Amino acid sequence: MISFTKLLFCFCCICLAFAFAQERIDQSQLTQTLTKICVQYEVVGMSVIIVQQQDVVFSFYHGQRDILRSLPVNAATKYRIASISKMVVATAMMQLYEKGCFRLDDDVSPYLGFSLVNPHYLNEPITFKKLLTHTSSLRDTDGYFDFLQDTNKKPVPPHLQELVRPGGKYYSKDLFDPNHGPNEHYFTYANVNFGVLGALIEKISQERFDLYCQRHILEPLSITGSFRIQTVPDINDIAVLYRKQDGLWTPQVDHFKGIYPPAKDLTNYVLGSNGVIFAPQGGLRVSALELSHFMIAHLNHGVWNQVQLLSPQTTALMHQIVWQYQGTNGDPYEGVFNTYALGNHTTIDLLPKEPWTGHPGEAYGLISDLYFNPQAKMGIIMMINGGIFGKGTYSGRFNIEEEVFQACSKFGK
Repeated sequence: MISFTKLLFCFCCICLAFAFAQERIDQSQLTQTLTKICVQYEVVGMSVIIVQQQDVVFSFYHGQRDILRSLPVNAATKYRIASISKMVVATAMMQLYEKGCFRLDDDVSPYLGFSLVNPHYLNEPITFKKLLTHTSSLRDTDGYFDFLQDTNKKPVPPHLQELVRPGGKYYSKDLFDPNHGPNEHYFTYANVNFGVLGALIEKISQERFDLYCQRHILEPLSITGSFRIQTVPDINDIAVLYRKQDGLWTPQVDHFKGIYPPAKDLTNYVLGSNGVIFAPQGGLRVSALELSHFMIAHLNHGVWNQVQLLSPQTTALMHQIVWQYQGTNGDPYEGVFNTYALGNHTTIDLLPKEPWTGHPGEAYGLISDLYFNPQAKMGIIMMINGGIFGKGTYSGRFNIEEEVFQACSKFGK
């Protein structure tokens, strides 16, 4: 005879299984939920991809990539994905690391060909690891933004030394943290770190940054996106990024109207002279669907479709948390970054108590997210080219990010 205790245990298990099953939603339900979210937040356009194991199991496209020309968002729509680009840059660096081109704790100055040092901490080297984890003591300042503007606008881009070396046109001591040196391991999220990394990729590989990424990451993963707009196969696929101003959706960037912008003359460009020119900090344009190939590689120990992007050991090293917020050891960026690894981070805040690894992006009205859960073998990509958002209720994210990820995490086949 089965005891009452065993019966009760079986009943509880059945109830839990039923409750779990009730939590799962199918494709139709998730599509309806995401559509309601888009309406609620006045989303201009949205792409969402869900990966399980090594396959894309759900895709969602809503709204317009170009309002003026009434072009809809579809599988080919490419967004300027902002800081998710940093994870691609870090992957490029880790490919070179894997080849033995440098060690993570090496001082980067000999590789750059000039001294990169915090003037307040002259004896503390800035290393590859410190650049990759935003603990280098470099900061985004007015000088950096002026350098960025002139890099984009001037026919001949200024040399990186003009920004980071004393006496340079864009140099200022506040580019370097006066209170926290590189050895203090103090986190300050700064785009300039990845401008320097772009230069280092060129110096070490002897390939132009955009071409290195194209040849060694994007093409092997069958990604037609690019860090250089002129090499995107169809300019009409590009999503315009919008903000609502005076009641109107106003283009912020990538409003090309079907015409490729003039290409900068790079005939005399010197490798490693200006890593910012290709916007490694945030300038990759790619579709959500194609970016899923990159995410699957990171989720699958460095492999996508039999393409070995990184070794399993290097992939694990890249995801390993290096910095963790302890209350006074850095700026967590309004709660977005409570940890950081090598060009990526792990969060248990976006979906509470669940570890998701990846990177967010936010610029010019765009919101983008690439996160995967190694335990669940699941990944979610979201891209939005404009909407009316607010702060989230339980994390440092926007409310729409929380709601999209909550909905997508319940999807199951």
